[in-house]
Formats: sequence, structure tokens, C-alpha cells
Amino acid sequence: MFSPSKDSSMSVSNQTFEIKFLEVIKSFVFDFEESNDMDDPVLDHVDSLEFVEIVMDLEDKFNIEIPDAETEEIVTFNELKTLVKSKLSID
Repeated sequence: MFSPSKDSSMSVSNQTFEIKFLEVIKSFVFDFEESNDMDDPVLDHVDSLEFVEIVMDLEDKFNIEIPDAETEEIVTFNELKTLVKSKLSID
């Protein structure tokens, strides 16, 4: 999950972020509904390997690095979203 060659200075608008974030999540959780499922525990929808794949896809999509120690703290999709937004400096 950690690649030293990535550059976290990629500029992404909040709207673009929302679209891309949901694309990644929905590629693993086909019936995901943002209005209902954002506060759900991630592992209620995917297994731990799929969670790692989601994180890796988000790293690739947004050109960021998310250390394993930070992903271990994630419980809900909202927490994952907040973490990725923090890496991109999006409020």
C-alpha cells in the first residue's frame, strides 16, 4: 500500500473527489448507497482483503499514500472518506 514514488500534491475539487471516491467504493460494494451506508462499518460490506484493495485503488485514483497504520483506525466509510480527503487537503 505504500509507494514512495507517489505525489500527494494532486489537486482535486470536492465534487470530483466525491464522484471518484464513490466509483471506487461501488466497484466493490455494488448496492452501496451513499445516503444510507456511509456510517456503516466497512467490514459489514467487504472482507479485509477487499478493504485493502479499496485502499489501494483510492491511493492509485488520487495519487496518494495511506500508511497501513492509518487504515487500521478506519471503521466506517465516512472515516475512510475523511482520511482520503485529508491526504488531498480537501475540507
